[in-house]
Amino acid sequence: MKTSFFYIICFFLFSAITGCNSTHPKKTTPSIQLNPTQKEKLQLSNFDTEVIQLETTKNSMLKNIQKAFVDYENDRIFILSRFNLFLFHLDGTYIKKLSVGRGPGEVLQLSSFTVNKVEKTICVLDMGRDLSFYDYSGNFIKKNKLESFYSMDAFYKDNENLFLVCKYVGGSEKYFVGNYNIETTKITKKHISSSKSPYDISTNLLMPNSFSYSDNNLLFFSPSIFGLFELNGENFKQILKLDIEERMPPLNFANKLLLNNRSAFRDEAKQRGYIPQLLYAFCFNDYYFVGVDDNEFSCYAINKKNVNDVFYEETIAKYFNLPKIKSLQLPIGFQKDCIIFSCNPSDFFEDISLSQKTIKLNNKSALTLNIDDNPFLVVIK
Repeated sequence: MKTSFFYIICFFLFSAITGCNSTHPKKTTPSIQLNPTQKEKLQLSNFDTEVIQLETTKNSMLKNIQKAFVDYENDRIFILSRFNLFLFHLDGTYIKKLSVGRGPGEVLQLSSFTVNKVEKTICVLDMGRDLSFYDYSGNFIKKNKLESFYSMDAFYKDNENLFLVCKYVGGSEKYFVGNYNIETTKITKKHISSSKSPYDISTNLLMPNSFSYSDNNLLFFSPSIFGLFELNGENFKQILKLDIEERMPPLNFANKLLLNNRSAFRDEAKQRGYIPQLLYAFCFNDYYFVGVDDNEFSCYAINKKNVNDVFYEETIAKYFNLPKIKSLQLPIGFQKDCIIFSCNPSDFFEDISLSQKTIKLNNKSALTLNIDDNPFLVVIK
């Protein structure tokens, strides 16, 4: 009788241990080979295109826009260009730019910014070491100096905290993302270990658009990590691993070059036919879009519902029926409901003797451009 009772207890213990695993198997992060599995082109139709022309004045002249944010509720457009922040109204009317210098409230060289729509405040990242805060009219509020975890990108997690992206991972710093408390001016938690990257140190591509959304879930990517992460509660979880196979630089070559001449790594790797890093990774309309740093700015679209469906285009612009021109190779903004591109009017002037031209984008109303106009925004919703 005692022996039977012993075996019954063992059976239930074994069932409790193994049964949980069989009923609720541990989810593994899918590994996706970045090679197209679908021969046909991806036809996206459920999106709208909005064009916003930005006023061209002596003070508002823009060049090589790195980042943009459109706040439709509060009539503001924020543009990062020329290492400074420019403010516009929704109709494109210029408001102001931040003052450059070393005085109170002035900036030197901005790498990124983030917007708090609730508090109507802007935080700019200056020289990787200073966080300066402004209101929606561009009035200075305060400055916090970073004592460590020098950063290349920032994102408002909530009213009290920012996510900062470290600009040099490797050596003494082993994490890509830090939770920064604005009041205490301290990093309270770090996320995404350097072990997620194949490289000993991070690549030197400055990326001011590290964060995006999938529905209401926050996503993060780094050029140095071939993958995509999602904020799950208080931690980031990897949701995609991206395999570029033989196009991956040999690690002995890559890590030696990164350590000895980090600034030359990207060009040297591309000259040898390798893909050194990612350009972007985000989600839109049930697809993950991944841009790789090759000579074509190639873009892969991965079906979110079936990650084995992989599509390919020479550039991301073609997925949205936009022209294949240089200024549309990279998105410059990701928001919950839209993707933002910037477009240089000069890209449409093959004949430089012309000063004005009329074009159409996505069968929208005709758009009249002057060759020396400011770049305009193309918002995909």
